[in-house]
Amino acid sequence: MGTRDLKPDIDFNRRALLVAGAGGAVWAGLTMRLVQLQTVESEALRLASEENQFDLRLRAAPRGLITDRTGVALAANKPDYQVLFLPERAGAEAGYVIEMLRILMDLPDATVVRLQRGVDQAAHEEILLQANSWEDFSRVSLRLTDLPGVSTDTGMVRAYPYARAFAHPIGYVAKPSQRDVDRAREAGDDGHARFLQDPSVRIGKTGVEIANEAVLQGRPGRVKIEVDVHGRRTGRAPIADLDPVAGQPVILTLDARLQTYAMERMGTESASAVVMDTETGELYCLASSPGFDPNLFVDGIPSRIFRELNEDDHRPLYHKALTGTYPPGSTFKMVTALAALDAGFDPSFRVNCPGFYFFGGRRFHCWSRRGHGPMDMHEGIKQSCDVYFYVAGLQAGPERIAKFARAFGFGHRYELGVPGVSRGLVPDFEWHQRRYGRQWSGGETLNNSIGQGALLSSPLHLAVMSCHLANGGLPVWPKLIREGGAPLNRIDLPEIAIPADHMTPVQKGMWGVMNEGGGTARGSGDMGIEGVTMAGKTGTAQVRIITMAERRRGVIANADLPWHLRDHALFVAYAPFEKPRYAISVVVEHGGSGSKAAAPIARDILAQAIMLDVAGAAPARLDDQKRLVLPQGTTA
Repeated sequence: MGTRDLKPDIDFNRRALLVAGAGGAVWAGLTMRLVQLQTVESEALRLASEENQFDLRLRAAPRGLITDRTGVALAANKPDYQVLFLPERAGAEAGYVIEMLRILMDLPDATVVRLQRGVDQAAHEEILLQANSWEDFSRVSLRLTDLPGVSTDTGMVRAYPYARAFAHPIGYVAKPSQRDVDRAREAGDDGHARFLQDPSVRIGKTGVEIANEAVLQGRPGRVKIEVDVHGRRTGRAPIADLDPVAGQPVILTLDARLQTYAMERMGTESASAVVMDTETGELYCLASSPGFDPNLFVDGIPSRIFRELNEDDHRPLYHKALTGTYPPGSTFKMVTALAALDAGFDPSFRVNCPGFYFFGGRRFHCWSRRGHGPMDMHEGIKQSCDVYFYVAGLQAGPERIAKFARAFGFGHRYELGVPGVSRGLVPDFEWHQRRYGRQWSGGETLNNSIGQGALLSSPLHLAVMSCHLANGGLPVWPKLIREGGAPLNRIDLPEIAIPADHMTPVQKGMWGVMNEGGGTARGSGDMGIEGVTMAGKTGTAQVRIITMAERRRGVIANADLPWHLRDHALFVAYAPFEKPRYAISVVVEHGGSGSKAAAPIARDILAQAIMLDVAGAAPARLDDQKRLVLPQGTTA
């Protein structure tokens, strides 16, 4: 056999060796990769697989309590029995499941329609239903095996035990809106956006609830939710990665007993009442009537009920005590008096009131068309003579009146820990020029002098003014959050040193309003508490212009006007007169007369505050761990 005959075998062996080598390299690579996957990357792959199987969701924490000053719960939490329905998992049996839920939970027609809509739209998210009772929840739980797509869960939901009485200052929580979710995404917080989309989450929408959301909400927990390959929820993992941490309590200065009484006393009137401590500035009462039930908003208020509340002419959703603004009317006359005294006006000087004051070619009328006759400061305040204060106001001048108004609390937006606090308006030369583009006139000074014109104040402003009058002119900052809550900024109120010989005639004039013959609120002077008297001032704020033609024909009485055209009734006061501790303002919208509509309400609320000794009640507090400690020393 020659050399030529061996060549084909040598070529074949070479090719076989190359193929075998390549195959060996492939198997070696596969083996090495397998070893790498099973050792080096096994933990990463396990986590990736777990992420495909589970979705990490945030879980809401129980909200912090909101209590009154003594620890009485005003916003609490109650067990929430949740039934969740995932239309996708119900499949062809969705109709049967919905009908069974309707029977077991006594669902209203609107809820049944919502469930059916979820089926029609092939919703990927669970639909949350709140069971009305433990019995309803139990009936569903016992039949879960027969209800595909249905699961149950328990949690905590916000509850407002005092309902209408505290709806305005506390506010309410509700389900997050799409706008809330979008805002979180725009802020770059996708995790929080997903949290807000959970059907069990509730957030503050008004009042203390929204202003202190970060404190009250606490820290959400984390829980694993089993999902399919499309990321749709299929079940719940039994163990949470991180338990939620409850929100911190917030203690208010309000007194539950006094606030409840004030709401009952105002009844169905469209009114507000503010009671404030003259020494500390604590707000014991911040009532706005009529109220509404905040519990209706927690799980979504029916559109019909919301429409009724929104269209009610007494505005039950509106926080009149803080947001409402009104001309202060004659309750402002003490400020005018002090400004006039500062300008050298003699309190014993007598001004004759024939029922009008002639100025600038026109008549400015007094509320008493027959006139009051000769008036000094004491009688002018006691009988609320407009003509007297026209003269005093001209002596003081508009800039001085504005200066004293601001020093007595008007024109400031107080940061209380709630949204919507009104600034009001104190007009002066600069504002007038900017607003109207013309110079101030003497007629506008006359209107300002009796609390009309462009002046605007809230019931809170009037209560602050009453505090200043009670304590000799010293400024007092109103306070709603006693402990806890978000940090607040305080402004420095302007302070004017009021000489005693200026303050005394004003205070005695207010005492005469309640306790002397001819006083405009003499009928409400008796507080029913031996040895205790009060000082006060009535006011009426016009809501319509009375034309000269109407004056010639005869001014139409408030009782003969439609309700919305009647004057607002106002009243301010403080007590006890000898040692003031409580100041109050009451505004009755379209009440007609301060003496008849507002003064009796204020007298009764002040008397209640004194008899309850609200200022002397032992307060609750927060300990170093931000836990609520009740007056008796127990931790709630």
